[in-house]
Amino acid sequence: MKKIICLAIILLVLTWAKTFAQTINKLEYFIDSDPGFGNGTNVTVTPSANISNLTVPVNIGSLSKGFHSVCFRSKSNTGNWSLTNQWVFVKDILAANVNKLEYFVDNDPGFGNGSNIPVVASANISGISIPVDISSLSKGFHNIYLRSKDDAGNWSLTNRWLFYKDILAAAANRLEYFVDNDPGFGNGTNVIVSPSANITGIVVPVDITSLSNGFHSVYARSRDDKGSWSITNKWLFFKDVAQNNLSNGEYFFDTDPGFGNGKPIPFSGPLGTDVADFSFAINASALTTTGDHLLFIRTREANGKWSLTNVAPFNYSGPVPVTWLSFNARFENKVVLLDWKTATESNSSHFEVERSSNGYQFEKIGWVKAAGNSNNITSYNFTDRLPGKGMNYYRLKQVDLDAKFAYSEIRKVEIKTDQPLFVLYNNPSNGSSITIKTSNTPALFGVFDMAGKKLREIPVVDHTQQIDLSALPSGTYISVLYRDASVIAVEKIVIQH
Repeated sequence: MKKIICLAIILLVLTWAKTFAQTINKLEYFIDSDPGFGNGTNVTVTPSANISNLTVPVNIGSLSKGFHSVCFRSKSNTGNWSLTNQWVFVKDILAANVNKLEYFVDNDPGFGNGSNIPVVASANISGISIPVDISSLSKGFHNIYLRSKDDAGNWSLTNRWLFYKDILAAAANRLEYFVDNDPGFGNGTNVIVSPSANITGIVVPVDITSLSNGFHSVYARSRDDKGSWSITNKWLFFKDVAQNNLSNGEYFFDTDPGFGNGKPIPFSGPLGTDVADFSFAINASALTTTGDHLLFIRTREANGKWSLTNVAPFNYSGPVPVTWLSFNARFENKVVLLDWKTATESNSSHFEVERSSNGYQFEKIGWVKAAGNSNNITSYNFTDRLPGKGMNYYRLKQVDLDAKFAYSEIRKVEIKTDQPLFVLYNNPSNGSSITIKTSNTPALFGVFDMAGKKLREIPVVDHTQQIDLSALPSGTYISVLYRDASVIAVEKIVIQH
């Protein structure tokens, strides 16, 4: 059977030269060359004054590949012909399958000589991921080209994309930010980082106290150990200071019930304009499904103005079978003492003690084994021997044997007296490593001889970190903990091989 290839044409408007009050009783078309009025290919139509939106199948099977013109005209019952309407189209026969795919960079090696990409023969090869080796390319702009060949031997158009190659330095050793106005590379506010090829996830405290209320932009950029700066990243934020005492607040899960219709936050009274250190218990028992949920919180000023609605995602795994009786934190003899009690426990595994300096970013500082199963009052305690100066926030993460967990309420302890900002263990040392413990990270730990010459400088990124000083001869040294060129604390080190 002969294969007929047709082009469907939809006639929208046929323009008449004389009058519209006539009936069209003939329609014909031709391709490329006009055979004369009445000699085109006839299209059967029902006599009508309007033949718009008529679909006409045009046989293009015998045409060569390329551009062609199809022309239409109609004749009325009075013998008048319409204007001849013309449409340009291109004929191309798609092969059944694409069986070869290749790419090249910058210079065309000729059809079939590019880097081959294995493909399964198919009429559609979109969505393929192509690994391109750019290791031998120079740094800078390059072009990558891609084309395919079908099973009839026809090549597709050659597609091109522009890209830029840059070699990442081994480590980023400087991070800086600025607000609104760029002071120039290297002149922003410095952020202490440990040299690394990846500095994502770093929390940058940005001082906005001197900014006016309203919209501002904060910018951040890093520099690698070869002196190259990254792109400057930008974030928009809004500063607003509460003008009246915060009188109440509310929270809700997943769906906003409307202002004033959430679960009340238990304010004991007006809290001023700052609730950064305010904590309260959230009752999740109303949740009927386990899994991912959203928690929304907002506050209202005494003048009735609501804050922005803050949202935090969390995973709810159902109620944890531990009944809390108390949780307390107090400062005593230069340490923070934590104690808590439970009334009942069922399948409890352990408690993780967490601390924060800002009330919302916590880190684990200890671990206490739980009773497991108990119907009696059980008491626990933990000692934080290296609290930070200023406000310290504490919470407990109670973990079950099946990995379910729940948090306690937050307790805060403010330390106003001077505390040891870092402690050295195994000092004096016989040449083995010295252990440094500090709550001030990230920072730098410098070792100096008694004449003030710097001998070592080690980044301190962990609260407990070992320092290898075995290469130093016996003697007395000065160790300094500092950041942003400011000295935090000084301790003597004695090495006796």
